[in-house]
Order: sequence, then structure tokens, then C-alpha cells
Amino acid sequence: MAFGDVILLNKTDLVSAEELERIEAKIRSINASARIHRTERAAVDLDRVLGVGGFDLDRVLREEPDFLEEGDEHGHHQHHHDEEVTSVGITIPGDLDFKKLNGWFGELLQTHGPDIFRMKGILSIKGDARRFVFQGVHMQFESRADRPWGNDPRKNTLVFIGRHLNRQLLTEGFSNCLA
Repeated sequence: MAFGDVILLNKTDLVSAEELERIEAKIRSINASARIHRTERAAVDLDRVLGVGGFDLDRVLREEPDFLEEGDEHGHHQHHHDEEVTSVGITIPGDLDFKKLNGWFGELLQTHGPDIFRMKGILSIKGDARRFVFQGVHMQFESRADRPWGNDPRKNTLVFIGRHLNRQLLTEGFSNCLA
């Protein structure tokens, strides 16, 4: 819920209006910018939940400026929003080998896909002057070219949101993709 853009509040027909207001207030305390849609039997117009822009790393950083700050001696920061769902931010300098990265993402999603809810990042691919914006939802991911790096230092930032995330495994796998 902490990073969702759209939240469906289902079975609203089974609780009082006061209870709905209390639940929505709790959701807003966790994520003030999410759009909340009240539903019954999960009925919702798909235009209200599809194509809404996905996880926005820039928004997360505005709301939680230390999200990617160094949290330990390796430069990793882990947040806990409840006992099972965590987020892991990783930043490594340098350029990535696209084939290694693609292979790693494929293997990662095959072995841990059901536990990875969202992935988002800015990547520096060797041989390309542009930043690549990366995002993934569950078992699917995509990247697209963005603006040129220009004078900005080339680095790679990934954020994972999911269940049972192993920071060390994620960091080692991501680091192994360096060119």
C-alpha cells in the first residue's frame, strides 16, 4: 500500500460508512497520494486501474527523501512497511552489461517473481549515452530510453518492493551485471 498508485477498497457493502472513512484515513496515513476506489465484489472500471503510470521513484523520493540513502556499509537501505512486505533500494556506480542484466532479471523473476511486487530504477547501460528507466510489476518488466546522462554521474539505482526480499542476493546479482 505504501507505494501503490491505485488502491481498491473492496467489500465496501459489508461495513458502515464510518468504518470506510476510518479505513480510508488509515490508508491515507500510509500513502497520501494513492487514488482509492471503493468496490463491491471487486467490480471496477479497468480504465481506473490500468495505465495509471505505475510506481514513481521520483514521487517516493519526494515523500521519503532518504529512501535510497546509505543504510549500511554497502550503501543499501531497507525499509519495512509491515512484517512481510519490504522495500530494498540499491545504488551502484558504473555501467551495466545489457545482456547480463537481462539474464539476471529473467532468472530473478523465474525464481522469486511471485514475491517481487514492484521494481523501478534508473540504469546506465554501457555504450549508450541515455539513462534507461526500468520498471517491473510482478513477473513482467520493461525498460525504455530516457534523457541523456549529460554531466550527471552514471549510476544505477533499483528499488524492489516485495515479500521475503534478500538484500544481499539482490545486491550481488545486480553488481554482477556491471560491464
